[in-house]
Amino acid sequence: MPGKKRLAKEKRERNGRVLAFFGSACALGEWWYNVNNPEPSDLFSGALLLGFCAFSLVATWEFFDFRFGGRVGSFALATIAFFLLFRLSGEWRGAHQRAEVWQHLTVSVPSGAIDYDPMVTNFTVTNGSAFTISKLHGVTCYTNAAVGNEDSAQRGAYSWKDERGGSGLTFGPLTDPAPLMATFDQGMKHSPIGPGGDAQTDRCMEWFQFTTGTICADITLIFWYALQSQPDLREEKRFRLVGERPDRGKFEWSQRTVEAPGNYCERYKKWD
Repeated sequence: MPGKKRLAKEKRERNGRVLAFFGSACALGEWWYNVNNPEPSDLFSGALLLGFCAFSLVATWEFFDFRFGGRVGSFALATIAFFLLFRLSGEWRGAHQRAEVWQHLTVSVPSGAIDYDPMVTNFTVTNGSAFTISKLHGVTCYTNAAVGNEDSAQRGAYSWKDERGGSGLTFGPLTDPAPLMATFDQGMKHSPIGPGGDAQTDRCMEWFQFTTGTICADITLIFWYALQSQPDLREEKRFRLVGERPDRGKFEWSQRTVEAPGNYCERYKKWD
């Protein structure tokens, strides 16, 4: 009799190890699937999590030889664990997607010196990530300071181009996040921005031009967007761009630190 019990225990432990192996494989597969797929399926990810919980549950029954009461209790705990893990997995995937898109958004302007007025510059924001940005996106420029050749100046303005080609303008301090009327209230664009280098180009400074030309412009470019997989979460990325025309030569843009205090046009005009 003791020999039979020992053999039965060894069999349960062997079965438990096999089931635990399959549970671990499901957990590892779920992690790998989410990391290596740009937009993973919730259904498939949930199936892998369910496999992990189910195999782990039965493995526990085998290891500890649970009777009816223990099995019911452990099943309830496994069910709770599944839903918690499924929710945490979804939140992790969402956070991973948002972080990757934000990190791989870049802005570009014409390189080198330019002859035309910088207020009609095309600013291009490129999505270098593996995820799609929804139709809810746009480019808004905030004028920290802009100075004309005859000491005329402007600052503290949000400006943008709408989908129909019209210009929008509102004044106020630079806030985080930016006012909705200057960003998300503009609504949907005609198409999303795809992954892997797709881009959006706007002339968000076209709302004004100095009569005698611009000598300096310090702007904060705000790219606002929502991911196609997370349409209800609003995101922003900001870029600081400074353009100067020293000694009335040709105009050149450069990128600066977003959080730098003051404005880079201060040396061209002193504000009170």
